[in-house]
Amino acid sequence: MNAADLVNDDPSQVLDENSDLFLMQKIFNATSSSRRVFSEVHFHDPEDPNLTIGMGHWIGGNIADLFHRLNEDAQVWKTLTEIWSAALSEDAWRQFHNETGISERGASGLSAGLESTLCVSHPIKTCVENNLLRWASRVREGFNDEKHWFTAGWKQISRSESVAATQLAFWADGVLVQGVDGAHARGIHTRGGVASVISACSSGLGSTMFGIGVTETKASNGGISRRWSLTEVPDSARPIGRSNLSDQRLLEDWRALVAWQYYAISKGKIRDRMKAIWKAYYEGSWGGLNEGSLAAATDIPRHLGRAMNDAPFDFSVIFRS
Repeated sequence: MNAADLVNDDPSQVLDENSDLFLMQKIFNATSSSRRVFSEVHFHDPEDPNLTIGMGHWIGGNIADLFHRLNEDAQVWKTLTEIWSAALSEDAWRQFHNETGISERGASGLSAGLESTLCVSHPIKTCVENNLLRWASRVREGFNDEKHWFTAGWKQISRSESVAATQLAFWADGVLVQGVDGAHARGIHTRGGVASVISACSSGLGSTMFGIGVTETKASNGGISRRWSLTEVPDSARPIGRSNLSDQRLLEDWRALVAWQYYAISKGKIRDRMKAIWKAYYEGSWGGLNEGSLAAATDIPRHLGRAMNDAPFDFSVIFRS
């Protein structure tokens, strides 16, 4: 594969700048250390002791699910295995045989090896635990060597357009769509509120977002404690003077604010991606974010009287022309 056949490693340089997926990827990549690139492979012991790959930073069963999806498209899988196998050196093939038990080489052998390690056909929990996780725990930081058979192959194929598009669609259908569903289940429909729940979904929805169906909620961390109603907007948050916003519309924006603040307190800090979410979706309705401290950022601001954007997201994968 020539360099001309590869897309840029940074998804934000590939996606249409007017697409929702572009903006969401930029938000999740707000911190340079996030390194959400197509070709990512790492295993950092002890701080991040998992085989982690791709622009979605997938681990464990998510890796198996991603490769299952790649395998579902016969042409994508053919391209993947042919290019991957052609990229491996003699030493890499010997390493491949030692780790997978597969002696056959070429695209067919590579496919069998990926099946034996990644549970490509049947990405069920027992296979992931017995095959993928055990294999990864043996290789460990060996994945950080770009000559390792898996790392060399993934870095070669992950930026092909079809594999990159599959990664983006897999990310969108996973954490993004799950976040949208989670937001709607909580009565949240503004873009800012949905983006905050998506962020929580990426971190672990049960521990970083209030539950479904509750009428009030509370969160505390590091001496900071907040309690919010989810059915009434406090007077201190209402716009000053006359406003064209109905009580129901203002309540929508209030729930979005609660989602942002709940996540921030649950994490005990204001993450860069939450700052980006505020800038993109909250600032026009709630004013600038007070970044001085977590306590200041989660004080109740006053609504400016302009409704938050509640247009639904469209996470279609659209490459820039």
